Amino acid sequence: ARAVVRAALLALLCGGAAGLTQRPRRTVQQRLAGLGLGLGLGLGLLNPGAAVALEGTQRNGDVEVVVPGLFGFEESAKPLKTHQKEYGPFASSTTKGFKYGVTVDPVKIGNIRQFGTPREVLDKVAAVELTKEGTLEVTSLSAAAIDKGGMPEGAGPFYELEYIVDSTRGLNHFWTSVTIQKSNLYVLTVQAKEATVGDVKDAAMSLQKSFRVD
Repeated sequence: ARAVVRAALLALLCGGAAGLTQRPRRTVQQRLAGLGLGLGLGLGLLNPGAAVALEGTQRNGDVEVVVPGLFGFEESAKPLKTHQKEYGPFASSTTKGFKYGVTVDPVKIGNIRQFGTPREVLDKVAAVELTKEGTLEVTSLSAAAIDKGGMPEGAGPFYELEYIVDSTRGLNHFWTSVTIQKSNLYVLTVQAKEATVGDVKDAAMSLQKSFRVD
């Protein structure tokens, strides 16, 4: 049973990142069978028919992020929803390939630590990324557990992960923040083209560190 839970969590974790870059493959859908699909309204989205540039604190339900200015983040279309709730992806209108999104899915464990240490989780994510079609190399950069103040008593940490994926779709840099709260897996994924990291790194890390669940 523990192996099944770990496999499902890996599918959800890596699905969060994959959802920003490509149309999800059927194998991912099958692994998520039974979890249900959510429509997911955008964080701060006021009018789904118009592009709305986001900046500052954005909330939707129990999820909160602080969006940096200057990059003109707007909600972009995603071909297919594969998570119970999805917020985004939100893409920069000024820097091609710079985007972020949040996914939420129910899980059967109560704390991210039950899934492994931050480094173990990063290694597992990297291993799954390598199985994806077109992936050439994954470079793991950093992994840390962050205990955020003001969280409910007994709340688990956030795992902040950073890695690079080289694939036939390009060289992309990822920052993620992962936590399990209230029997839900919350994943924030920030993505940028490696060529633009010098321009967006501070903003990407700011987004990553601002991620909160109430």
